[in-house]
Amino acid sequence: MTKLHWQALSTAQLSALLNQNALVSSSEVDGATIYHLQGERAQGDEQIAVALPNGRVIVVGPAPNDAPRRRRIEVSN
Repeated sequence: MTKLHWQALSTAQLSALLNQNALVSSSEVDGATIYHLQGERAQGDEQIAVALPNGRVIVVGPAPNDAPRRRRIEVSN
């Protein structure tokens, strides 16, 4: 299963995010606006951005895969 990553953004950062990605759909629910975005990058990652009525923005998408995942193996002597 894909790990998710979320972050809080300003409205100015949301504006930049909307300019950098393709808008798949948007909807307004109880004063909050929800954006479904498709990345223009080679990976084309999808993201969900939620602009809350109080001016805060939360973006949820797949976690970056920068570092290799490693698990700890206990060695017993």
